Amino acid sequence: MTMAKILIVEPDEQLAGQLESLLVEAGWAVERLSAGHDVEAQFAGAPPDIVVLDLAVDDGQGIAVCRRIRELEGGDLLPVLLIGSGNEGVRNFGDALVEGADYYFEKPLDEKKLVAKIRTYVGMEQDTPTLVEKHPAGESAPSEEDIEQRVERMLDLGAALKSGLLEPPGGDDEVAEETLREDESTVRQRVEPARVGGLVPPGGTESEEREQGGQTAPSIAGAGA
Repeated sequence: MTMAKILIVEPDEQLAGQLESLLVEAGWAVERLSAGHDVEAQFAGAPPDIVVLDLAVDDGQGIAVCRRIRELEGGDLLPVLLIGSGNEGVRNFGDALVEGADYYFEKPLDEKKLVAKIRTYVGMEQDTPTLVEKHPAGESAPSEEDIEQRVERMLDLGAALKSGLLEPPGGDDEVAEETLREDESTVRQRVEPARVGGLVPPGGTESEEREQGGQTAPSIAGAGA
């Protein structure tokens, strides 16, 4: 298996360095950008396998950067994981789906959960066939069909892992299993709203979910978080 390439788009140099060290230690190749206007160059050759995008990039224009990624060749269904403070218009997983991304992490970041989430996507992209059809690039925001495809892709991945068709996402098995359970529960709450006309997130953020579950884990605190 080839080493997965992860693109970090992070304006905070300290946080970018911490993320790079974390992901390199987990066994991935990492590229870093501090500004969103440089993302096009990353897709000129071999595009990344996953993008970790801080919504604070370009003075809070992370959503616009996410939409630009979707317009690039190879970027239409690329997993994009958002990180933010909750003040950039995205506060939870449902908001992230609506804006064309695949997941949302609130600062301070839960390191174990971030690594577990990336492992699920790396396994899906490199070990199994594409689970959804590509759509033409150039759309500024995802359609309801796009959102439903992303939801179904995540559910299919969870089912494959549970049935043993894929290896579990390595590292901390307990954290990986907890992440999959949370994802499945959250996704299922949004499947029907997505089918009938847009997602209406029931609320709740990453930090609130951790507090409710009584979980404590190492975290990476972003500047201004």
